[in-house]
Amino acid sequence: MNPPKRFSTILFLAISALALPLASSYGQSALRNVKSARTLAFEESADSIARADSLAAARAEALRVRDVDEIMKSLPESDLRTTPVNKVFGPWVFLGYRNLARKGMDISLPASLANTSVICGDSVPVENTGIEGIIATDELAERNDSSLIIRESAFESETPTVASIASPGLLITGKSITPKWLKDALNAYRIQEDFMYSTMVTDPATIDYSYWDLPVPPRLLEDDVTFAGYMRRLNLPEVDVDKAVLPEENLRRIHWLHTVGASLHFSQAYVSSNWYQGGNNHLALLFNFNWNVQLNQVYHPNLLFQSNLQYKLGLNSTPQDEVHRYSISEDLLQYNLNSGVKAFKKWFYSLNAVFKTQILKNYEKNSNVRTASFLSPGDLNIGLGMAYSHQNKTKTLQLTATISPLSYNLKTCITDKIDHSLYNIDADRKSRSEFGSNGEFNMLWMITPNISYKTRVFLFTDYSYFLSDWENTMNFEINRFLSTQIYAHLRYDTSTESLTKWKHLQLREVLSFGLTYTFSTKP
Repeated sequence: MNPPKRFSTILFLAISALALPLASSYGQSALRNVKSARTLAFEESADSIARADSLAAARAEALRVRDVDEIMKSLPESDLRTTPVNKVFGPWVFLGYRNLARKGMDISLPASLANTSVICGDSVPVENTGIEGIIATDELAERNDSSLIIRESAFESETPTVASIASPGLLITGKSITPKWLKDALNAYRIQEDFMYSTMVTDPATIDYSYWDLPVPPRLLEDDVTFAGYMRRLNLPEVDVDKAVLPEENLRRIHWLHTVGASLHFSQAYVSSNWYQGGNNHLALLFNFNWNVQLNQVYHPNLLFQSNLQYKLGLNSTPQDEVHRYSISEDLLQYNLNSGVKAFKKWFYSLNAVFKTQILKNYEKNSNVRTASFLSPGDLNIGLGMAYSHQNKTKTLQLTATISPLSYNLKTCITDKIDHSLYNIDADRKSRSEFGSNGEFNMLWMITPNISYKTRVFLFTDYSYFLSDWENTMNFEINRFLSTQIYAHLRYDTSTESLTKWKHLQLREVLSFGLTYTFSTKP
């Protein structure tokens, strides 16, 4: 064999010797990888089963009720030794007589379960032979522990018991699980108290103090939460009120209190010509102006002055009236005055006056017959007497009452186009004077900030006839510019003819809604 061929053969054999181990190891690794892939599912299943078992064990451990010893062992070590307390070396305080006989301990047991064992506090298990058998034992009778623990044992009976239904290994406890070291400390403390008490009862010389003779222990002062207490805590400098001087230029005294109000209320109705019930179009306007002036009694407590000027005008459209396009439902100019000088408390010697008349002309329906005009009629009443004025602290109720035994009443009718007999005036005269007595009552009540009630009652008699006016106004303010008003006026006059069912009684009522505005100088 020639050398080149021999060299190639040797090189081939060397490469083959090196390649065979590598191929063998690669094949074995591939086989191992195939084997791991086959067993991967089994390994994962085993891990999941192990996790489920550990989770079930943890749940069972969480549901298991442990006894006192096991709980104490699981706690970190701490100094639970009872501190020696001897009350004998302290002051002997006699609290009072009592009975040394204490109530017996409660040794009642839970319901007896078959195949169970009972653990009483820190003692060893006792076979459960029934409640009567356990109570009869001397060891249990002498114990002060009322806590009972029932541990489940092997349950192999066909009928499941309470403990087996709940969970395997469940412990059922009694009323208390107080540890023994704490009960021993409490018992030692009670024994000392009983010993000291019996000694003080048999030998009173051993009593150092009586409870009822001890001084009252000091206490911290309660905080003064009132406004006066707050001002004291500020430590403000004292001010002499008599020497205090206020700058007069900054004080503005309001002697006259003005209240001015105006309102325009309306109502409207439209009825088509083919409306099945018929009817007429209607438009009504009611204008009201009021100006009230009072003397400020803060600066003038001995004087009384109340003045009120009012004008009301009501217009109604009259499509059914062939002569007039509108009619006047109300036209009243009225002025009230009440003045006086203080007599005593809230009573005043008073002078009161009332004047009212109509300004526009008014006619009968479908006729030119005039029924009213300026000073036709006109009324003037002046009275002397006593007045009573009152206002509550919250200024929500204000009332004034006057009694005038001496009163003068004047009626006028200055035009010949009106029948004077309608106002009890002779046909050849334009006025009628009467003397008698009158009384008047005024009240303003603010029921709520936006609801007010105002009433006025006026009475007059000349001892031959009787006249009364009763006006009532209920005002509902929706806001500063809108309001609803109910007005009712009752009049009783025995001098008029009673030709209707109303006899001498007259009534006028108006319900209106509209614009209103009021401003006042009252504080």
